[in-house]
Amino acid sequence: MARVSCFRSFQASLYIPHIGACHLSSPQTDQKKKKGKKKAQGSKARMKGAIISVLVALAMVQFMAKPGEAAVTCQDVDSSLAPCVPYLSTGAGNPSGPCCDGVRRIKDIAQTTPDKQAACNCAKDAAARMPSLKEDAAASLPAKCNVQVSFPISKSIDCSR
Repeated sequence: MARVSCFRSFQASLYIPHIGACHLSSPQTDQKKKKGKKKAQGSKARMKGAIISVLVALAMVQFMAKPGEAAVTCQDVDSSLAPCVPYLSTGAGNPSGPCCDGVRRIKDIAQTTPDKQAACNCAKDAAARMPSLKEDAAASLPAKCNVQVSFPISKSIDCSR
């Protein structure tokens, strides 16, 4: 059964004087329009949700890395230097490939002054926890790995400079 809906508008398909504009539609046409609206609303909601998710993620990143605060953790430094323990304990031969990779990783993650100071303090603490550390092996480690870091690995380094 067809349904007539009337509006007081001249943009509709049929104009009847004294009634306004009228549009003839069937139930099937109405259902198609409703489905189309639902699909459009669903995709808009998904897009809105995606945008909100991205904004929340950006805000979290912004708050996690505060200016002037180091992003380097002692866990990063300890795990990077762990393969170097045999070399640092004996000082014999050359450091292993994984050890030198760890030294490079420290250099790569410690780019800012606060990061370098944090990495230095972490390396200093790690060296202090290692009673068998050979100071000369620790001091020469970056050079033996052909990596230039801004601080030597030592129990007595002043990392505030």
